[in-house]
Amino acid sequence: MHFDESMAIVDAIELDNLKTKKLYLMDAMGYVLAEDIVADSNSPELPTSAMDGYAVKHEDLKENSRIKIDSINPAGSRLQESVTR
Repeated sequence: MHFDESMAIVDAIELDNLKTKKLYLMDAMGYVLAEDIVADSNSPELPTSAMDGYAVKHEDLKENSRIKIDSINPAGSRLQESVTR
């Protein structure tokens, strides 16, 4: 089906008797929002990584059986050290 054809089908849908009701989030499966939900603050507040991890050079893994951890960078903080060999 071409995009324009599908859009014509969607545009032709007539919705009658629109009703709204408040639901708990867990009970809202299958419903459509009546209005946009906009957060009043960022969460997390600072730009952070969603995952913990390590940055390594592949060559270092070949040469060493152990890798030294040079620094720790907790979420929300800025790394002060440069990454070097």
